[in-house]
Parts: sequence; C-alpha cells; structure tokens
Amino acid sequence: MHARNLKLNTQRGCPSPLFGCAIRLRSWFAAVLGVAFLVAIEITPAPGQNSEASDFPAFDDLMKNVRPNPGTAPATRDDNIYLRPAQPVDERPAANDSRSDFDPRFRDEPTRDDRARENSGRIDEGNFNRNEGGVRSDGRRREPTESEYRFGPLDYNRRIPLPAEREFEPDPVLPAAPIADPTGFNWAEQSVSVADLKFPKIPGSDQPSSKAFEHGTPLLTLAEESAYRDLLDAIGIQRLALLKRTASDMENSLQGIAIWEKAFYQYAHARELAWNNGHLRLSTVPKALNGLPNPFERKEDIPTASTKFDLLSDIRRFPEHYVGRPVVIYGRYSAGSIIRLGADKEFVNSDSEGPDDDDGPKEISLMRGSLSTLAGGMQLAVVDTQGLQTPDDGVLSIREWPAGKSSIPVLVKGWVVKKWDQRPLIYCESLRELSPQPHAQLVRQNTVEKSRLQKEETWIYYETLRQLELTSKSVQKQIAAEVLRQRINHLMQHIQKRTSQDVATATQAFKDGKITESELGRKKAGLLRRLNSRVALYRKMQRKPDEFQTFVDMFQYPEVYQGYPVTLHGHVRHVVSYPGDDVLFGGRMLHELWLFTDDSQHNPTVVVTSQLPPDFPTGADIVDRVSVTGCFFKRYVYGSQDTARIAPLIIAGGIDWTPTVDQVQALVKEGHMSAKSPLAAKATELDGRGTSRGMMFAICFAFILTLMILWGRHQREERDRIRLRKRVNEVVPEFEKPTLSGYSLPRSEYGPEL
Repeated sequence: MHARNLKLNTQRGCPSPLFGCAIRLRSWFAAVLGVAFLVAIEITPAPGQNSEASDFPAFDDLMKNVRPNPGTAPATRDDNIYLRPAQPVDERPAANDSRSDFDPRFRDEPTRDDRARENSGRIDEGNFNRNEGGVRSDGRRREPTESEYRFGPLDYNRRIPLPAEREFEPDPVLPAAPIADPTGFNWAEQSVSVADLKFPKIPGSDQPSSKAFEHGTPLLTLAEESAYRDLLDAIGIQRLALLKRTASDMENSLQGIAIWEKAFYQYAHARELAWNNGHLRLSTVPKALNGLPNPFERKEDIPTASTKFDLLSDIRRFPEHYVGRPVVIYGRYSAGSIIRLGADKEFVNSDSEGPDDDDGPKEISLMRGSLSTLAGGMQLAVVDTQGLQTPDDGVLSIREWPAGKSSIPVLVKGWVVKKWDQRPLIYCESLRELSPQPHAQLVRQNTVEKSRLQKEETWIYYETLRQLELTSKSVQKQIAAEVLRQRINHLMQHIQKRTSQDVATATQAFKDGKITESELGRKKAGLLRRLNSRVALYRKMQRKPDEFQTFVDMFQYPEVYQGYPVTLHGHVRHVVSYPGDDVLFGGRMLHELWLFTDDSQHNPTVVVTSQLPPDFPTGADIVDRVSVTGCFFKRYVYGSQDTARIAPLIIAGGIDWTPTVDQVQALVKEGHMSAKSPLAAKATELDGRGTSRGMMFAICFAFILTLMILWGRHQREERDRIRLRKRVNEVVPEFEKPTLSGYSLPRSEYGPEL
C-alpha cells in the first residue's frame, strides 16, 4: 500500500519527503539571512552619514510629536503608540531620575545613535514601567494605560532651582509658546534696534539676567528685582553710548536723539511684518536669509489672516520675546502707589555695569499705575514710571504728581519688563501727557528751521500729529484763541512800553538842550497819536480776532507761535495725498494742502493732516471757506516755479469746511463732487427748501404790505374825520339879532305877532 501511494504521488508530480525537507532548510536559511541583514541595517550608518548634527533632522522636528502642542490632539506613531505629553514642572530632575532620559527640556544633547533611533519612530522601552501585561499574547506590544504612563520614581529631595534656572511655565489662559519661532528665527536673541536692551550674564551661568523674570506672576522676586535694575542700567548705558557715537560721527546732534526715539517703533513693526506674513501663526519654513531662516519672507500659499496684529496680545503670548524690548502704547494712566527697588536687599545679578556700581545699588523709587484704553474701561498694562512730562510745566517727578487728576491720557514709550499676571509690566522713564496743547518745547528742540522735513524730525512730527488726532478739536480751537488773545495783549503792552521809552528819550534830549520845547511838544503829540491809533486797532482785534493778520505775524515772529496751536481761515488751491511712514505712522495716508488767507498776499500755508472732511474735493482748483486749527511746526521750504520759498508748516488732526449751497452745486457741475454724495444731496434739498421759502416769504410780504396799505388808508380817513370834527367844534358861527325898527316883514311869513 505504501509503495502504491508513493508511486501515485510521483505520477501526480508531488515531491518526495526528502525534497520537502530541503525546502524547509532553505526557508530557515533565508530567514536567518534576513535577520542578519536587518541587524546590519540597524547598527550600520547610512552612506553619507557622519557625526555632524546638520546631517540629521533638527531636534525640534524630531520632538514635535512628543512635545506638547497647544490646541492639538496627541500625535500618533507608526506603531500605534499614543504618547501623552507630560505635565509641566518647575523642578529639574535629579541625576537618578529617569525623566532626564526623555523630557526634551532636561535632556542632554542627543547622540547620533539616539537621533537615528528617534528618527526610526521607536521609543526606548526603558522610559516606561514594565509589567507582565505589557506584551500581548501574540508577542506585540500593547498600548500603555494611563496609570502605567509615568517617568520613574519621584524624588522629593532634589534641589529647587533659582528662578533664573526655571523653565517657562505655560500661560494659564493662552497656550505656551517656545522662545524660538517655529521657523527657527530666535526672536528673544535677535536685536532689531539700538534700544533693544542687552542684559548682563547671571553669575556662574551663560544665561542673561533677563531669564530671571517669571512670566505670569504679579510680583517681583529677588532675582527679578536684580534683573529689573539691570534693565534700568542698560537704558542709561546704551543711550549714552549712542549719543557719544553720534556726537562724534554726525554733524547734526539731533540725529542721535532721533535714532533713539525711532527705535521704540522698530521691534513692534518687525513683529507685525512677520505676523502679516503668517510666520508667527503658522509653522512654515521660509526662505533662508544669510544662512538663517527669514521670518519676513511672504509665502505665496499662506493666506492673509483676517485678524490684525495686536501688540498687547502678542506680548501676552510671547513674553520672552519682549523682555527689554521698546514699545509704544497710548492709553489713560491711573497712578497707584510708589514702589521701591530697595538697596537693603542682596542682589543676585551683581555683575551689571551700571552707573551706580561704585557706590553700590541705590534705592530706586517708581510710580506704579494701571494703563487703560483712552476711552476708559479695559486695562492694557501695568506701567512703572519716574515722571510725567506736561506741555506747561515740563517733567514732573513722582513727588510732584498732579493730585487732582484721577487718570491722565498719556503716551507710553518704554520697555517690557515681564508678563505681570495677564498684562505686561512696562517701564517708562517719563510718561508724556496727551493734551490738546502740543509739547512746544519738544517741537522747538527737535526741528530744523527753514528746511524740508528732515529725517531727524520725523518722530516728533508724527507723534505731534497723532496727539492732535486723539485730543479734542474744540479745545484746540480754544487754546489757539487764547494764544491769539495773549499775543494781542502783548502787542498792546509792547507799544505802550515803547511809547514811554520814546517820550523819556525825547524829554532827556530836551534837558540836554538838543531839542527845543516846541520840538518836544510835537514829538510827544506824535507819539500819543501813534499810541492811541495802535491801542484802538488792538482793541478792535480783541473784539474781532478773525481780522487779526495771523499769517503776517506768524511769518515775521515764528518763535512766538512755534509749537502752539493757531487757527487760519482761507481757501485751498492745492491738495496732494501720500502715505506716511510705515514704521512711525503705519503707512496711513496724509494730505497736504496749500491754504491761502486774506493777508498772505499769495503766499501759502502748508497744512498736513490725516483726516479730510467727507466729500472734500481734492481735485478742485479752489476750495473756499476752509479753516484749520493745528500746531505751527516750523518754517517749511517748498519748491516753487522759480525758486525755493518758505511757508509756515501746520500739522493738524483735521480741517473744517463749510461750503455754501452754490459752492457745492458748482463743484458738482464741474465734476469735482459726485451728485449722489451726501453733501450734494443735502445741498439740493436745501436749495429746494430755499426756493419754497423764498416764494412763501414773497407771498407773506405781499399780504403784509396789503394789510399795511389798507390799515394806513383807514387810519388816514379816521384822522381826517377827527380833524374836521375838531374844526367844526372849535369854530361856532355867531349871528346878530335883527332889529324890527325900520325893517319889517309881512305877518304872514312870521306868524302871529307876540
């Protein structure tokens, strides 16, 4: 039977048992070779690899699936192991803590084998606690449970690091953000302007003292106070170095101040540029710039976000990027209390090279208050300052702080210290009060007379323009009227004083025998006539200040008006619009107008404003009935047809235009204004009302005239009757009684005789 079956299998083509054994041996041999090949791949580096870290993926890229990513679910690996991010801690683990093998914050620089293992998608199983249930029945690793996912035993005896050594704690509201931008651009270390402060190193560490600030806490620790003093020292050191350098390298001393003042806008502008290009919001890798990632390169596939850049929100999200950075904020400041960075404390960061190093740290007093929006309500920041700059009294110290003002609108130009709770803590040397009256002293000290707008003037130019935009226009007009009234009073006092001096000079000449008594009398009479004439003229100007020749007086005596508000009336002949500075003014549109007044004798006043009235005809040849109230900035040089000319430069928050109905209709007819514009529609409505009102007035006038005529005729007739009645009553005819003697009539006519 066995031989029969073997023969049958051979006939069917089936192999013999020896042949099957050979096949099984070949399979085992192939399996051994495969395992050996896999082991060789595991332990042998790929061709072209070396020990340099640049040949491997970046460590941030390797750990992006392990590090906590705010707002996203835990990343998955190829082997279906879900890794939950560890909770942030403030303590650095001890040497025997197994967390140091995994947590990227405490891990040493990875070796080549570590990177290769991480790049292969496998995590060392030594980081997990093993148990008998860690492997399934089929030999594959199962997913760890929540109770099994922890990093080794806890060590309660480890050292608590100093605040400067601690890692940044995530914000309780906003998601935590790394110091470095996802593009690889390190904002915390990149210097943008000369006002970006440089902190000294922490003793015994390579980290700057700016790392001592703990963001999100509403207090200052000992190390933070020391870093705060380093910030104050750095301000004085860097500004003094800049002024010394510019004084020796530049002819104009104003350029050093201008460079410092402009620097307050540059860092925020760079952040806004990066935000608009999407690099602070999306994890994109831009093109390289000098070997480094360029965060300002726009990516074509990145859509522009609908939300605009907000400086305060950016500070709250990335506080490490803003420590020691200059910022500019407008708001309403409410003074709180005076704080002191005490000198009786032992400062940790004692390596700072400040102006007080010789005598040791001195006590610094600061006014700490709250900054809210200009309209009031929402709080923006906590601000420390050492003074308040006012238009009238200059800089007031914190001891001279105005007591009657609960809140003051101010311009804050300062440096970010830390994130104070959910608001930034900002240090400002002197707050600048936002008053309807410009800061005349700053304008005079930082302008160049009889020139075009210079680059060293732009910062005070745009800040004054912004101040006039934010303050009350009606109060500006009142201040301008008060300035004009004081000018007229000063001229009256001047002519009286000059007349007294001339009379005294003539009297002394008479005493010296140089002139006769009659000549003295004639001189006194002439001086008295001149005085009376001028006084009468000035009194008329006081009653009607619009008739005062402001343009002529401002052109002849610019030092009287520079930096103060003035009001001019006239017509506009030239309008040109152009964008303002991108950094200092955000690229907003500016409008330059040439205003001609009645007393300017065809000489224009150059007016620059950011706001025009609705439907203002910028293309018209002449625009009448225009008035402007603004700050007289300086005497400006403009190009004319034949030569350069000088004109007063006025910067204003806006202009006033009060056209008549006929003027609006003429502008519509000439094509300078749309017939559908609100102003044209209103003019048409008023014109129709004017016609109907005119007809009604004519009818009423005719009716009243008729009544007056009838009433007058009636009164005249009545007067005639009264006059005749009086005449009749006054003249009574007298008749003489006739005698009968010598004269008789027939009896029949007189009746019977009595």
